[in-house]
Amino acid sequence: MRITSQADAERFLRATQAGAEFGFKLSDASSWLEYLQLLLEEAATWCAMRIDHLSPKDCFRQETVRPRVLPRDRWDCVRDVAYNRRRELEGRRIALPSAHEGRLLVYFPDLNLADGAAEVASNGFFDVNNAPPYGSWVAYFEDNDAEASSRSILLSWVPDAFVPLADEGVQVNPEGCIVWLDELASPLRQAVVYVGFNDRCPA
Repeated sequence: MRITSQADAERFLRATQAGAEFGFKLSDASSWLEYLQLLLEEAATWCAMRIDHLSPKDCFRQETVRPRVLPRDRWDCVRDVAYNRRRELEGRRIALPSAHEGRLLVYFPDLNLADGAAEVASNGFFDVNNAPPYGSWVAYFEDNDAEASSRSILLSWVPDAFVPLADEGVQVNPEGCIVWLDELASPLRQAVVYVGFNDRCPA
């Protein structure tokens, strides 16, 4: 699907976030674009408050936002993080970040080979399954129009302070299960433009 308008972006997000409907309704957002913007704002704000250069492995994996053990599905897992993070941010000012403050990362869990290379190269920012820290998770999508191994998509936020370290992990990941969104030709990248996030590269 090629996204060339806000209406296209809205349709894409509604279709790929069907399992997130409960969280969407709880948010009081008026559209799926607004909901994604809220999730991005909250993830970026929460991460900015917890940057610790000496602890890339743990600073975004705090117990207060950890998802439940054995959640019902991936939707519930990511929603747990968003809900816990929102409680911690209650009353704090949040704002939509720009590309000068961080970078959006895509993780394809069904492509993961769990070789541990990204974990070592990133000093623990990624775990052994190549997953980004759960505190940085923005949203989960299922794109049925994509190839089977790339249908499940986790979007996460990486603050500028950790972009070089995370990129070390991306570069050594042979299966390509972690990719910068601005380097990916995908409808999700096109949709994010309509959220208002300043992409680093032209769509």
